Amino acid sequence: MSQEEKPAPRSSHRFQKRGFSFERAIKYFFASNAGLTIVILALIIIFLLKEGLGFFPGYRRELEVYRIAGLEFVDLSRKNLTGHEQLTSVLNRAYYAEINGRAYQELRRTEEASALYNAYTDQVGATRDLVINNTQEGSEPNPEMMATLRANFE
Repeated sequence: MSQEEKPAPRSSHRFQKRGFSFERAIKYFFASNAGLTIVILALIIIFLLKEGLGFFPGYRRELEVYRIAGLEFVDLSRKNLTGHEQLTSVLNRAYYAEINGRAYQELRRTEEASALYNAYTDQVGATRDLVINNTQEGSEPNPEMMATLRANFE
């Protein structure tokens, strides 16, 4: 061995043995992603153009049917009807606000009378139920009912 043999430089990674490197793999990966993105964007643009160009003839046909059927005139009268309904609603609210403002004392008295009636009904309701449910012609009153009546009203 007169000549000194230089050992071949040892590759630092297994991909480099076959002619690949991490840098090249990353480069191809991102290049393929960019190419795929461009293809997808082109397909989206083509689809949107197709749908956009197909919209106008269809819209024209629908507009013709809309006009032939007389729906355009219905919409005109519907606008007037909606405006009238809104005006009526505002006038009704103003009317009832005025009536409620003028009749405040009377409404207050009605509320007080309802509260008084409810309190009276709550107090005598149990006794009234006993009298209604336990009365029979020609029979003696129930002693339990009589005891309850005496307790409530004496």
